[in-house]
Amino acid sequence: MVRIDAALVLGSFELRSLHSALNDESYGRWIERVETIVRDGQERGAFGGVDAHEFVLRFLTMMDGLVIQVLMGSAEVDMRHMRDLLLGFARDGLRPDGPREPTR
Repeated sequence: MVRIDAALVLGSFELRSLHSALNDESYGRWIERVETIVRDGQERGAFGGVDAHEFVLRFLTMMDGLVIQVLMGSAEVDMRHMRDLLLGFARDGLRPDGPREPTR
């Protein structure tokens, strides 16, 4: 027979809620910081007119996925490869003359 401690369950939900709020706040600041860099580059004419928020979400999602692969010791992705992929993505997506379509 499994006994469920209601206080433990409620405490777990409260902890997850607090963690989620803190994560949303800190990750939100990270998104804003990178988005500011993109917008500043756009204002100076160094970056193209992409939607800064959408670009940043894609860039950070790609970074998150690559970091997991690096941390897990993937044979496919090491730090240098991760850096090269991210720089290529940024270079192609932020070109002053507009984003370049990926080649296959």
